[in-house]
Amino acid sequence: MKAISKGLMPTAGICIALIVTSTSFIVMGTGIPLESAMFPLTVLGVVGVLSVVLLAQSCLQGRQCEAGEGHPESLGKVLLGLLCVLIYLVAVAKLGFYVSTFLMIPLMSAAFGYRRWERSLFGSALFTVMLYLLFDMAMGRSLPHGWLM
Repeated sequence: MKAISKGLMPTAGICIALIVTSTSFIVMGTGIPLESAMFPLTVLGVVGVLSVVLLAQSCLQGRQCEAGEGHPESLGKVLLGLLCVLIYLVAVAKLGFYVSTFLMIPLMSAAFGYRRWERSLFGSALFTVMLYLLFDMAMGRSLPHGWLM
């Protein structure tokens, strides 16, 4: 029972909130023409499915922690992740999507313990370029621009 109070509840709460939110937006998006709604509905569906998987994984991990195997997530890491997402949302409005995404990936990975900066920067640059090619070039959709772009 200690695992539930220490680590499972924050993760379970976030997962349940994501499942409810994504399901609500999917229901709202069913009235939008399919051409416009396909990508957002797909992303929302993936978020919902991954939240269910994380919830199940957290429950299994909680049982292992009760038995003395492994360690539950801390509330601090969950709150740090939420804070990073909020900072990212503000940064997208101020700096633009591509700059914010390029900066946020290595910063968030460092905050969660990944220490190989060169790989993190390379992965961030590659991901940002792929997003640019997908949205601006292939789909002809411009993502939010900020002060820098």
